[in-house]
Amino acid sequence: MYDPDPDAALPVPFGYVVGDYGPAEHETFSEGFHVLHNPWARTPLAASALDGFTDHRLQPDGRLLTTIRHPDYFVSQTMIIQGGKAALPTARLRVQQYLADDAGRR
Repeated sequence: MYDPDPDAALPVPFGYVVGDYGPAEHETFSEGFHVLHNPWARTPLAASALDGFTDHRLQPDGRLLTTIRHPDYFVSQTMIIQGGKAALPTARLRVQQYLADDAGRR
């Protein structure tokens, strides 16, 4: 996922077991949406018009200002482990192994 460090060259690895965050876990409509604002628009979109979306705005000095309001994933892969609740320890172990292996390659 996105790394806010301005010197970052790689995204931050992430992993979790779906359901570990309880019944409140859900994906919102704004997740994954990026709004590229037209700096020459006659009627610019207000900064708060699309709450929750990732905004990209060209600044007067030519730099790009990106505002991220939630974790922003570049790519993800889903691993399906069958076995119901009995498989949860295995799933959690796999996430830990993935994060440990990936962090070692960075």
